[in-house]
Amino acid sequence: YFALVVGAFPSSSAVTQADIVCEAPLAVDPITKLVHVPELLTCEAGQQQQGEDVAGRLPSQAATTRFRCLGHSTWSAVRRHTAGWAGAADSVDSAEIDGDTVVSLVYCVPVTGRTHQIRVHCQFSGQPIAGDPKYGERQFNESLRDCGLKRLFLHASELRFKHPLSGDWVAVEAQLPQELEQ
Repeated sequence: YFALVVGAFPSSSAVTQADIVCEAPLAVDPITKLVHVPELLTCEAGQQQQGEDVAGRLPSQAATTRFRCLGHSTWSAVRRHTAGWAGAADSVDSAEIDGDTVVSLVYCVPVTGRTHQIRVHCQFSGQPIAGDPKYGERQFNESLRDCGLKRLFLHASELRFKHPLSGDWVAVEAQLPQELEQ
């Protein structure tokens, strides 16, 4: 998957080129039905909600996503099609450069297959996916819509799976859609 995230996504190690791994379990909030990392859903002491475990937390499932930052830029440069993508090894430590929002292009590989996993792990890391109506930044998403992007900037560039009958690996690739390319 490719994702454009809001903020300076941590760069992979320039020496090892190792991916950044997020191992944060996911749970569904029984009221809002949104997926969250359980630490964000701890319940008030003494109040048991349906579906809670003994510790007062909602039941969760293990989830792991591997991330590789491909580069950083500013939103106005991306919007003007003049994005000078700083390399992944170039450290960008702030959410803004000269008052302009920093965005990062990230390659994401879900190791497990949980609902909304990449979206929630990006939000949990502090860099929500651009255009995400559930887990993104509302104000930034409005600026995206003003520029013509009316969808989540998350693209499955390649899917691989074992064929259920033959057991052979099947790979399907898809080019970046035009609305994301622009």
